[in-house]
Amino acid sequence: MSSPGKYEAEEPVAAAAPAALPEPVRSSARKAGHEPISHQHRDVSGGWLRPAVFGAMDGLVTNVSLISGVGGGGLDRHTIILTGLAGLAAGAFSMAAGEYVSVSSQNELVASEVDKERTELEHNPEAERRELVAMYRMRGVDADVADKFVRQLSRRPEETLRVHVREELGVDHHDLP
Repeated sequence: MSSPGKYEAEEPVAAAAPAALPEPVRSSARKAGHEPISHQHRDVSGGWLRPAVFGAMDGLVTNVSLISGVGGGGLDRHTIILTGLAGLAAGAFSMAAGEYVSVSSQNELVASEVDKERTELEHNPEAERRELVAMYRMRGVDADVADKFVRQLSRRPEETLRVHVREELGVDHHDLP
């Protein structure tokens, strides 16, 4: 049997104290002879990257086309530069307004669905509890463990709502753009 490597721990639970935990917990792990293991992931949901790339490409293609068209018409250099700057400003304002409306609409839709889920939790708590148990069962959690977990979670209504929203809608309604 080999000894633990650089990133392996003899007691994985004690070793896995992420940086998000309070310093006393991380300190306890170090005192126990375990260096806390932590890592952070980049945002892969495409939150800002996709619209930024799309906007940059759209802006470049639109402005190059506009400047080429005006330049091909034989206008003087100052008019071409002014046209390019005007096109740049118009494109920026257009993209900003479009993104604002898009994000606002999406957030309103999520808020509406969260309100619907909150109402369901208030008026049909047992059905919602069974629904969440079924979701965990589909993920391979034993029935008794899933039921016990969901009953314990149900003691905290706001966290219960957060879990339902994340499981059913795939979003965290506290972390919207």
